Amino acid sequence: MEGQISSKLQDEKEMVLVSVTRNGYNIEDLSDHWKDDKEVALKAVTNKPLALHSVSERLKDDKDVVLAAVSHDFTGFAIEDVSMRLRNDKEVILAAMKANIDTLEQASMDIQIICDDLNPITRLEEAVKFEKVSANMNGLKEKLKPKGMDELPRRKMKI
Repeated sequence: MEGQISSKLQDEKEMVLVSVTRNGYNIEDLSDHWKDDKEVALKAVTNKPLALHSVSERLKDDKDVVLAAVSHDFTGFAIEDVSMRLRNDKEVILAAMKANIDTLEQASMDIQIICDDLNPITRLEEAVKFEKVSANMNGLKEKLKPKGMDELPRRKMKI
């Protein structure tokens, strides 16, 4: 019996995926279960970026789903459905700005300040690179940092 249920769910998921691949807006008519399925949401927003409006709140805070939507959204409206946390994510805003420069208006104030320049995309690209280098440096520092006093080299004192 259990095998039949999982088989039916798999068949249903395949039908759902075909539906949202053909027209991403079909996600609007699906149950909350499918609106919270990452694979379904990715297919929907890749096809129709504004379908982001209909995915679950959890997936509006999922970086993969949001990047798929905003990087294909030439209208600039999908960013309005992005979580506040991801509106403060430089990579998300950079992808959105590459599709439509006006999405900068929906970014956090911190990112707007970074981009207050004649070429905001270049400024944001530099900020993303800096953030990645800083994260790598911090990781390297942690690896090289002595764990305790026992690991420090000891000098013999001459008396």
